[in-house]
Amino acid sequence: MRRRILLAFLLVVVATACALGIPLGYTAFQVVENLTREDLVARAQRIAASLDEQLAGGPFVDLSPVRIAVPEGGRLTVILPGSDPIVHGPDPGVDVISEQVPIVQQGSMRLDIPAGPMRTRQAQVAGLVLLLVVLTIGSATGVAILTARRLARPLRHVADRASRLGAGDFRPDLR
Repeated sequence: MRRRILLAFLLVVVATACALGIPLGYTAFQVVENLTREDLVARAQRIAASLDEQLAGGPFVDLSPVRIAVPEGGRLTVILPGSDPIVHGPDPGVDVISEQVPIVQQGSMRLDIPAGPMRTRQAQVAGLVLLLVVLTIGSATGVAILTARRLARPLRHVADRASRLGAGDFRPDLR
């Protein structure tokens, strides 16, 4: 009896943990990517605004004032019509997050960063959600064991009493 009660509790707990944990993990995974992209877009827009002001004063582009806005390990590429691309920063590799923003005066600029740090944060967040799900299942298992014992004890007593009555023992039960 206790085993059935325990299994029923555990089934409900595991189903609930999965039903809530999987969407939470996916959402957290997406939130990390969205925050990274939003930060990159904000930086790219600030850089584009600065470059737009420079281009309003003449055709020459100086990247020194905007270098501080380029994330660590990122690459800034300014594409102006009729000239070679102007590049600042190291090659971010193959797996990159890239945002391209138009420059109002002319051309566009692209900001690329390596996706590795974002993937690491995503893995950390997914690990945290998994840890929370495991802790939830573990603590619920403890509660389920205690509850199953408490519920099964009176039922076991009734079953024992019924078997004694069936065997012909009609002595009064003190419980």
